[in-house]
Amino acid sequence: MKYIKLRLISWIIRAIVMVSSICGCKPDTDIFQQVDYQKLGYILNDNANLSTFNAAVGVTDVKSLLNSTDSTVLFAPSDLYLVSRGFNASTIVKQPSNIINAFVNNHVLDDYVDLASLPYFVKQKLYSRSGHTNYISRWIKDDLTYYTVNGLRIEEQPIRGANGVIYVLNGMLQQFEYATVFEAIKSDFTMTLFTHVIERAGLASLFNELKNCTVFVPTNQALAAIGLSSLEKVDQADVATLRKLVLYHVYPDILFVGDLSFTTNFSGSGLFTTTVTLFNGNQTVTTVDGKYGLREVKMYDGNNIQLKFYEGYYTGIYTNQLNLIDRQGRQTLVDYDRKDIVAKSGAIHQIHSVLNY
Repeated sequence: MKYIKLRLISWIIRAIVMVSSICGCKPDTDIFQQVDYQKLGYILNDNANLSTFNAAVGVTDVKSLLNSTDSTVLFAPSDLYLVSRGFNASTIVKQPSNIINAFVNNHVLDDYVDLASLPYFVKQKLYSRSGHTNYISRWIKDDLTYYTVNGLRIEEQPIRGANGVIYVLNGMLQQFEYATVFEAIKSDFTMTLFTHVIERAGLASLFNELKNCTVFVPTNQALAAIGLSSLEKVDQADVATLRKLVLYHVYPDILFVGDLSFTTNFSGSGLFTTTVTLFNGNQTVTTVDGKYGLREVKMYDGNNIQLKFYEGYYTGIYTNQLNLIDRQGRQTLVDYDRKDIVAKSGAIHQIHSVLNY
């Protein structure tokens, strides 16, 4: 009996040793890995207001970037804006992969920069992962700090994570990159006549060389209204007159409509008609009771125009509008959907009347 007990104890000891040796083997990779829910990928996934952009991120390599140790700056268009453009979490991922990749990478800076470190009232040129140009400004207004990216306002407070920060935009950074303002103008079929006016006036070289400038571009219909209704009519026009026309539409600095909220001295209140994107994603043209201010700027030809900038809120949604007043006192509206078009050398805005030069 004693012998049997000893054998049993021996077998138990051997079994314990074998199990210990097996459990002591360390696998090549840990089965259970610690998850840091403070990384941007998890924060983005948990933000209901960014669900559409999160869906797009999820089918690109940016998803792994946001869960890595790399510090990242992400500009995320809000659902409010993307829904107004016909996208949601289901439809956006059905876009061609190259389109989604470009869209997402346009909204990620190629290097980490803390926007809170930027100087106030200065346009800082920074680049996205796609190589696109972003003019980022830091403003102070009513004792609060604001940021704009190519004129788009960053909403709410920055969302900070363990590996970077998310800034929520009230719009979307443009998908196309233009080397010059002239290239941006030539690419738009509604600006064909103004392109030819520039060429006919002998200013194509100047427009290819312009840096840090803004061009207010009349539509084809606007030029037709003053008799320049075709390429032939432009060819028949006086070159000196065309040159004056063009240079009165060039402002020798970069101007974004959204930035005027922080550089305008508001002097009055009044109604203005504008397009507003509602919380359900629909757009409506409505009259807003807001405030306005005037600012005079000198154009490339040495003559002045006035910028009449309106801003206000419609059912809690911020909106704005810019009118240009030429030296004859005539006003023209900057198009709501064709403003703040970015090039590496500046910006263009479409207008629906020719400034009286």
